Amino acid sequence: MQIKHERRAEIGERLAQLGDRRPGVGLRNELPDIVWCPVPGGHVTLSDGATTVLGAVEVQPFYIAQYPVTLQQFTVFTQKFTVFTQSRIYFNKEWWTGLAIDPDHHPPYAQTPEIPNHPAQYVSWYQAMAFCNWLSQQLKYPVRLPTEWEWVQAATGGHADYLYPWGPTWDPDKANHKEGLYRLMSVGMYPQGKSSVGAFDMSGNMYQWCLNEYDDPTNVEHGSTQPHTTRGGAFFTMPGSDEVQKQLSIRHRLRDNPNGMRDGYRSKAGQFGVGHVR
Repeated sequence: MQIKHERRAEIGERLAQLGDRRPGVGLRNELPDIVWCPVPGGHVTLSDGATTVLGAVEVQPFYIAQYPVTLQQFTVFTQKFTVFTQSRIYFNKEWWTGLAIDPDHHPPYAQTPEIPNHPAQYVSWYQAMAFCNWLSQQLKYPVRLPTEWEWVQAATGGHADYLYPWGPTWDPDKANHKEGLYRLMSVGMYPQGKSSVGAFDMSGNMYQWCLNEYDDPTNVEHGSTQPHTTRGGAFFTMPGSDEVQKQLSIRHRLRDNPNGMRDGYRSKAGQFGVGHVR
């Protein structure tokens, strides 16, 4: 029996109410509890389906987080910032070294609804980078955003014929998308849609930041101010986007400003997973 999108949303929020104890979703010793999935090495050619964006790139083996970073995990970094209280962690300039922005002029964006096992949304590229810098020091090993080719390798598990994390053909029951419930859901509600490496929600729910620029994918410099790539599609479709099955395809790329703003409004593309190389 197929579980409907509505039921998946109910299950996720009930887990949040009970205190979601799934490994990789919450905290351990007051720090984000990241479960790492090994990703095999290989070669990835970046393509939007019609043109080649970047020729074959060698991907070294690495690890990807099992889930996108949740609101509960991100809030440890922002410490529920308000206009009256500044987070001692978030505004520490150490985490922002090399980034082309000052945290004093880039406070955390409000998160609504505040459901702890939802993915953190409205997160800028700069904020995601600072979070990774902070988390690296806490965990004592490097944590960063995946490059676009690493993201593709994690989403396909190295299967070049895959258009979706679960295989080569579209299945509307394996991801959270516009034609489902049209709302954000808790992480991990589509286990049949996870990639072969074990990573959840790499298609649907919320776009995920990559390390590299959109127009020049080879540029992964931290000081960049140019638009960066987001991947994976979301529960909504951006204006002018293709139909849902194309937007959630592994080949789909989206350009977003690193400050997470579009025309003066918060971008809804701001979500991120993390990876590291051992």
